[in-house]
Amino acid sequence: MGATKLRTLGLPLLLVAGTFLACNRVGDEYCDVGTDLTDQTDQCPFGPPGGPGSHSDACPDIPVDKTAPACAGQSWVTLWNSQLRDSCSNGGCHDAGNGTGADGIYLPYNDALTGFATLKKYKPVNYPYLSDDPAEVTHTWILCNLQRLKSGRSGMPPSTPLPMATLNAVQTWAQCGEPPGTGGPPPPPPPDAGSDATTD
Repeated sequence: MGATKLRTLGLPLLLVAGTFLACNRVGDEYCDVGTDLTDQTDQCPFGPPGGPGSHSDACPDIPVDKTAPACAGQSWVTLWNSQLRDSCSNGGCHDAGNGTGADGIYLPYNDALTGFATLKKYKPVNYPYLSDDPAEVTHTWILCNLQRLKSGRSGMPPSTPLPMATLNAVQTWAQCGEPPGTGGPPPPPPPDAGSDATTD
């Protein structure tokens, strides 16, 4: 009788356990196509180091035309100083102030070209995050990541998407071949460093 009861209970227990395992998506390496990777309350809020990805093809190629009128004056230095650094580095995300950054990606607030070199070496997929190399530039995935497309890994910034004007600026720069630039005038200090400045 006892064995019969165990056999009778065994099937429902297996079904419950199987259902739980199938639905337990915490820690999934991949989320379903169409999953909003910015929604931390859905069924796939976590993933591997670097954040969740999606079953999908590679990021779409970036069409590059360096002769386009919009390419005059384009550079990573200008883009970083005017559009990206406050979202990427200020506040200690990728610039903790001690030579370190989130996920080991150090993007110093006041040194755009060092950040460019870091991201050019960053290749968690087949191609770098950004690059001015003609053989790589069309396959970089900075746009995919910042636009939160399904192949762009964990969208950046993680909490709030970038404004559309910033995304458009990044897209224009990318379509111009992702030129790094050569420096330009010294950028101002981070907003929270102004209080320490002294005057003569």
